[in-house]
Amino acid sequence: MLVLTLLLLALLLVKSLWMDEYTPKDASELAVMEHCEAREVLSRSPLTYQRIVDLIPLAEEDIAAYEGDLKFDYRIKVRWYLLGVLPYNERSQYIEE
Repeated sequence: MLVLTLLLLALLLVKSLWMDEYTPKDASELAVMEHCEAREVLSRSPLTYQRIVDLIPLAEEDIAAYEGDLKFDYRIKVRWYLLGVLPYNERSQYIEE
């Protein structure tokens, strides 16, 4: 039982640290990622850690329905991690100017 628990913990570590990180597919997605990192959109503290796990392109009707100034035509999906490993929350948010 202990071996199974350690194996599952090791799998969670691999998933959280290497597989959840989003890799940009083109230059516009790379610009969004760099903007989020430069503006410190993601909070990082010793206990909680936020990571972008997906970029969702916005449709024209989504852009028109949003009340505010968007910096990019993407919505980011952010996942919160406890101690950088254990995922406990996930939200989608717009990138405002």
